[in-house]
Amino acid sequence: MGLRSLLRSALWILAFLTVRTCCAGLIIRDRDPSSNAIPRFLSRGQTYRVVISDTLVLPCEVEDLGEYVLLWRRGSAVLTADKIMVIRDPRFQLVDGFNLQISNVMPQDAGDYVCQIGDGDNRDQIHTVEILVPPSIRTSPANGQLTARKGGTITLECKPSGNPVPTIIWT
Repeated sequence: MGLRSLLRSALWILAFLTVRTCCAGLIIRDRDPSSNAIPRFLSRGQTYRVVISDTLVLPCEVEDLGEYVLLWRRGSAVLTADKIMVIRDPRFQLVDGFNLQISNVMPQDAGDYVCQIGDGDNRDQIHTVEILVPPSIRTSPANGQLTARKGGTITLECKPSGNPVPTIIWT
């Protein structure tokens, strides 16, 4: 992540915390303020295997969130802070509460996504995303044709790609 991107993320969080602090009395929650309930996850971390270009929804359901902030992170990058989208990628959005939707998934979307309750304990729920890419084969030479001389040596190359990596069998 570049310095500019890191600064932008930090500014968004600072702006969010400033608004949250100044306007806390205006925030309405479905929770009794005298309640001492501790927030807890209702959903569980999972591994998702998604076909490239599909849409994925990562659940993050929390009970008794109260005034705590919920974050989505990927590595050190903050994607969301409460209902604010920090990431500028329009493929990412919050749906049905705090569930993170990724549209048109790409290979670079693979990795761990963390839903975190900002309650001082910073409890995490981690989802691992694997992007399935259909197998393809690159041959050398590119046209697939090779001229051989009788008694000569040739080299055949077959370079597979995809996820999972395909197995090549010569017959």
